[in-house]
Amino acid sequence: MGKIHEATQNVVDEIRSSKKARGSALRTLLAETNRFMKDIHRTNQGLAKTTGEMLEGFRVEHGDMARAQRENLSSQDEARGEATREFMEQVGVKVSEIRSGTQNLLERFDLEHGDMARILREKVSSEHRALVSATQGFMGQVHKVNSDRSEAVRKMLDEISSDLQQADKIWGRRMEKKTVLKAAPKPAFEKIEKKPGLELEKEKVLEVIARHSEGIRLIDIGNERGVDWRTLIGPTKSLVDKGKIEKIDNMYYPKE
Repeated sequence: MGKIHEATQNVVDEIRSSKKARGSALRTLLAETNRFMKDIHRTNQGLAKTTGEMLEGFRVEHGDMARAQRENLSSQDEARGEATREFMEQVGVKVSEIRSGTQNLLERFDLEHGDMARILREKVSSEHRALVSATQGFMGQVHKVNSDRSEAVRKMLDEISSDLQQADKIWGRRMEKKTVLKAAPKPAFEKIEKKPGLELEKEKVLEVIARHSEGIRLIDIGNERGVDWRTLIGPTKSLVDKGKIEKIDNMYYPKE
C-alpha cells in the first residue's frame, strides 16, 4: 500500500508541476500575442496615415492636373474656334468666287450658244434649199429614165409578142409537115397519139423541167430541147398559168 501511495503522490506532483509549466508558457504566449497585436495596430495606424497622405497628395495632384487640362482645353477650343472661323471665311470667299465665275461662264455660254444656233440655222436653211433643189433635179432625171425604160420595155414586149406569134405559126407549119411525113403505118404495138404542136412542146418542156428539181433557166431548157429559147416563152407561160410548173425569178421548177 505504501508503494501505491507514493506512486500516486508522484503522479499528482508531476501533474501540478506540468500545470504550472503550461500556465507559465501560456502567460508568456499571451504576453507575446498582446505585443504582436499592439505592433500590428501601430503598423495599421501608420499605413492608414501613409495611405491618407498619399490619397490627399493624389487628390491635390489630380485637381491640379484637371485644372491645367481644363485651361489647356479652353485655350485649344479658342484656338480651334478662331481657326474654324478663318477657314469658314476663306470658304465663303471661294464660294463667292466660284458662284461669280459660274455665272459669268453661263452668260458667256448663252451668248455663244445663241450665235452658234443662229449660224447653224442659217447653214441648215441654205443646205436644205440646196438639197431640195438637188432632189428635185434628181427626181426629174429618175422620172425621165423611168419613162425611157418603160418605153423600151413596151417595145421589147411588143417584139417578143410578135416573135412568139411568128414562132407559133412556124412551129405549127413544121408540125403539120412532120405529121404528113409520119403518116405511114406503124407497128400494131406502137400507139401514136397525135397532139397539136404547142401542146407537144409544152409536154417536152414539162419533161425537161421535171428532170431539174433544183430549177432551170429558160435558155437552158432551149439548149436541152435544141431550140431557140425565145420560142419557149409561150409554152412555159402557159404551163405556169395552168399551175403545172412554178417560176421564181428567172428559174422554172417542177410543181410538187
